[in-house]
Amino acid sequence: MRRWASFFLVVTGVAILAGVLWAWQHISQPPHSQAGEVPTAIAGVPLMQVITGEEAVRSINRLHGKEFPLVSGAVAVYGEQNVILWVSTAADEAAAGELTRLMTERIAEGRSPFQENGSRKVDGVTVYDLTGLGQRHFYWQSGNLVLWLAADEALAGRALEETIAFYAAK
Repeated sequence: MRRWASFFLVVTGVAILAGVLWAWQHISQPPHSQAGEVPTAIAGVPLMQVITGEEAVRSINRLHGKEFPLVSGAVAVYGEQNVILWVSTAADEAAAGELTRLMTERIAEGRSPFQENGSRKVDGVTVYDLTGLGQRHFYWQSGNLVLWLAADEALAGRALEETIAFYAAK
């Protein structure tokens, strides 16, 4: 009888230790550490669908009709497409800066469906502001991430602020 009690105590202790280690690892991670991590809601609109990793990279490349040197990505849809977030992870900050620069140049050529509204600093981040396809669009760089946010006009300001705060470079 003592042997079973000892065995039960050891198994229970190992299970508790494994649970504590799992929780410590997952809770201690910053919420923006990877592109695959997206807010559960933006501007009060709940997350309805998200794709991550290679599938997201393929989706981002397909959207642009060309291959980008991305490490990872995420595409998140909120509500009934009231807000859509694309997160592209480049190899490093310099590569993300180059992708942002190229995107800015391409849009300036005037062959995209977007109208430029200029750029501005929001919490120290240069944000490019566009309109098109029935929504407001913003894009910016945060570390090795390049983010593009599309939102219905009524949600755009709040969506931008919340998303910048979520992905703020530390």
